[in-house]
This record gives sequence, structure tokens and C-alpha cells, in this order.
Amino acid sequence: KAEAVLTKLFEVYNAEGIEDKNIIASKTLAFIEDRLHLVISQLDSVEKRIVSYKSKESLYAVGSQAEFFFGRVEDLDKRKGEIDLQLEILNDVKNYIQNKGKKAGTVPSLSLVSDPTLSGLLSQLYQSEFDRDKAISISGEQSESVVLANERVRRLKADIQENLVNIKANLLTLKNDVINRTNVNNSLLGQVPQKERGLLEISRQQAVKNSI
Repeated sequence: KAEAVLTKLFEVYNAEGIEDKNIIASKTLAFIEDRLHLVISQLDSVEKRIVSYKSKESLYAVGSQAEFFFGRVEDLDKRKGEIDLQLEILNDVKNYIQNKGKKAGTVPSLSLVSDPTLSGLLSQLYQSEFDRDKAISISGEQSESVVLANERVRRLKADIQENLVNIKANLLTLKNDVINRTNVNNSLLGQVPQKERGLLEISRQQAVKNSI
């Protein structure tokens, strides 16, 4: 009878574990899909602007000099887009850390976190929160195992917040460098004739959205 009880207990535990991970996966998917829908709508709008501009100005090609400068700026724009995305993800992680247990929110996806240290800490946190919630359901909130689990979660959150500060500072430094280099190349683009420059500006927006 004891063996049957334990077997059933493990079945329930595993089933709830799978359900918990499915919830995390579905929230992560919703997080990514929301961003995709937003960017796709913006990209569609930019592409329509390109068609309209070409038609209005009777302009369908740009010179080699303009293409050269545009290539430089496009690469810098892509880099800035990657940095901005990482900063947004850091903000999502921060909100998750601060609001977990207070209100429902989107679970940041580990697949979108580029820093290996942060990714490892988040993985530990998710698992620790999962283990704590199971311990509460089995032995109650005042049990020793739950107290120890809460302390581990607290330490992990503190480590993550410290890690977030360091990563954000590095990303902002990189972003400022990219912006400065973009400004230099934009001044070179100023040498390009006005009609071509207008087309390149819209094309830059298209390239950034495609990159995201």
C-alpha cells in the first residue's frame, strides 16, 4: 500500500512539473509572438513607404557611394537593434524578479538571454521556485524545507539583480559607442543627394525591423 501511495505521489508530482514547465513555455511563446506581431506590422508599414517614395520621386536605385555609406550605417543599426533587444530582455527579467508571486507576468525566455552567467542563474531560479512551490504543496509554508527553499530563491534573486546591473552598464557603453559611430557615418551620408538620402533613410528603418 505504501508503495502504491508513493507511486501515485510521484505521478502527481511529475504531472504537475510538466504542467508548470508548459505554462512557462506558453508564456515565453506569447512573449515572442507579441514582439513578432508588433515588428511585422511595423515592417509592413515601412515597406509600403518605400514603394510610395520610389513612385513619388521616380527613384529606383541609388549610387555606389550612397550604398557604401548605407552599408556601414546598416551594420551599426543592426548592432544597436541587438543591444536594444537585450536591454528590453534585461528589463523583463528585472520585472519578473520583482513581481513574481505578486502578479502574473511573462516569463523571460532563456533562449533570448545572451549572457551565460545570467542564463545559468535564471535556470537555477526557475528550478528553485518550482521546487519550493512543490514543497509548499506537500509540507506547508512553515516547514523547514520551504524556509530553506525561500532563502535559496532570495539569494539567487540578489545575485541576478547584481548581474543585471553589470550587464546593463556594459550594454549601455556599447550602445553609446555604436551611436557615436553611426553619427559619424550619418554625416558622410549627408554628402549624398537629397532624393537618394530620403530613400536610404526609409531603407534603414526596413533593415532594422528585418534584423529584429
